[in-house]
Amino acid sequence: MSELSVTPTRETIDEPTHDQGRPSTYTRRRVLRTGAALTGTAALGSVAGCLGGPGRSKQVAYPLDRDDPTVRAARVAEKRAYEHYGLDFSEHLVGVPELDLEIRVVEVGAGPPVVVIPGGIGEGMKWLPLLPELEGYTAYVMDRPGGGLSDGIDHRTRPLREIAASSTKALFDNFDLDEAPIVGSSMGGLWTLRFALAHPERVGPIALLGTPATFPGENVDVPQRIASLPMISGVMFENVVQPDNTADVREGWERNGHPEETATGLPEAYAEATYRMDNLPYFTLSWTSLIQSVMGFWGNRPGPSLQPKDLREIRSPVLLLWGGNDPFGSIETGRAGAEHFRDAEFHEAGVGHLPWLDAPEACGELVRGFLGENA
Repeated sequence: MSELSVTPTRETIDEPTHDQGRPSTYTRRRVLRTGAALTGTAALGSVAGCLGGPGRSKQVAYPLDRDDPTVRAARVAEKRAYEHYGLDFSEHLVGVPELDLEIRVVEVGAGPPVVVIPGGIGEGMKWLPLLPELEGYTAYVMDRPGGGLSDGIDHRTRPLREIAASSTKALFDNFDLDEAPIVGSSMGGLWTLRFALAHPERVGPIALLGTPATFPGENVDVPQRIASLPMISGVMFENVVQPDNTADVREGWERNGHPEETATGLPEAYAEATYRMDNLPYFTLSWTSLIQSVMGFWGNRPGPSLQPKDLREIRSPVLLLWGGNDPFGSIETGRAGAEHFRDAEFHEAGVGHLPWLDAPEACGELVRGFLGENA
């Protein structure tokens, strides 16, 4: 019978990125991690887990093979997208000991720190149109567990609150951030608020762009509910959510409430990087397990979901930026939610679920102003 081979190692590695275009610095911090090779029945177990079947693996982390051709292609595409926006960057692999995995963090700019947490499955590069507008700050942009160039994860093996808090704490600890503001979006908004509830002393002002996942009053539509069903979610994600080309990426932006002029006007380098990041080895496993952890067919699960009482416990001042056509929450939902926070301001900005795609300058101005006022 084939078995799961596990080899623990401790390593410190300096690993250069591809040498095309501008140089970027790549450092691996010293971590204790587990490398796993899936063979035979173990590989079948990971497939069963992807589909949500009863034989799913108990494995938490799925180390990303950085020599995989799809990973190399994603790195090249991402670098070209950063170059398109005129940004230099360095990147770091940060260990999350509670999850026995590594997250990738991109460092951009210079100045006071701001932590940036993406939505979706967690590809930090999706913030690219906003990052030039955060001039004057050092942005630490997280690839959440399972997203971008972080290790894959089966979110069903740990409470989502624990995954959110431990991965964000690892970033703060790695860069010696005693306290810092956070900018989050969608699922990254849930990550942000869960960390703020777990470690309020470390969180400065919070900017939330678009409806945070599980926000009170969030619209959980039928396709999302179907995607949470075991034995259906994997097939649905691979055939509906996972893009086959950049045209599919642009259609996805439109489904997220963005007008055609936004979807067609965003640069091809950005669309290509998004396509490549959405086709990495553990995309489907990580996404389907996340959806199944957050919601069921009848709506969001109570465990990870944000309740009004949770919002009332947030100590930090909060900025809410909301697109007028966000399919996950109306303007009324956003305004009502803002009333639950102790200290919050609400602005309509952009159109769709990711308002900085429609109005990067306006969103950047609001975020910079809010951070400056609450420094």
